[in-house]
Amino acid sequence: MLLCIDDANVEAIRRLVEYYPIDGVSTNPTIISRTKREPFEVLKEIREIIGSERELFAQVLATEADGMLADAKRIIKELGDNTVVKIPCTTEGFKAMKMCHKEGIRLLGTAIYTPMQGFIAAKCGCEYLAPYVNRIDNMGYDGVRVAMEIQDMLENNGLDYCGLLAASFKNSQQIIDLIKYGVKAVTVPVDVFDNFVKNAAIDAAVDHQRDRRDDQRQTDGLHTAHGAQKNGRQGEKQIGEANDAKIPDALGDDRLVIDEQVEQPLGTKCGKQEHPHGKHELQ
Repeated sequence: MLLCIDDANVEAIRRLVEYYPIDGVSTNPTIISRTKREPFEVLKEIREIIGSERELFAQVLATEADGMLADAKRIIKELGDNTVVKIPCTTEGFKAMKMCHKEGIRLLGTAIYTPMQGFIAAKCGCEYLAPYVNRIDNMGYDGVRVAMEIQDMLENNGLDYCGLLAASFKNSQQIIDLIKYGVKAVTVPVDVFDNFVKNAAIDAAVDHQRDRRDDQRQTDGLHTAHGAQKNGRQGEKQIGEANDAKIPDALGDDRLVIDEQVEQPLGTKCGKQEHPHGKHELQ
């Protein structure tokens, strides 16, 4: 299944391509007009951002078949082979689809509100169909159900060369339902993309894990400091014991000589004693 961006905001597209596994970008005249830039200037920049390996969907502006064919040829010429031309599923659109299909132009049938529109567009050679899920909901019908019916119709009538690029979403549940159903592709607005992982429970879980890591680091730091302090005290104790052990070695013989001298009866001559640093004789 393909995951596409439904927008013409180049900075938003650049950000989403960096963070998400994006397969393509779909545009239409309305969302391009919001950029207040020349359409092909925007489309070429989008192509530069997504590269030649991702699909770019661009829509014709003409309302009659011959004009749509001319628009389609220019779109392919300007944006490259991995570009799919969007044509509305109207009477003139169906005629243009047949003409473009003969020219080998890849097509998407757009502005689909009914299963019959999708069926006819597929028969005209479209590779993709774009049912407007949320707009169908706003008309009082079930947009997800209509998209599923179109999918079933394609599979049951041997039109498996054509698949859905479901569009017009307002929440992630609509998208999940169609992903589970196995549609070929979905194209998602930027704000819905951002809400994929925008969840208070997710944020709380991440914050909790971060707090636990911070607490563990503080605990480890205290243990390290305590261990160093303890080792320092042990080192001082060992040095002190070593110094105490060295004192008799350095002075012991002299004390022995002095002690012996004191204990000798008056008039008795002391013997000779060895000192570590030389021989001394007390008289």
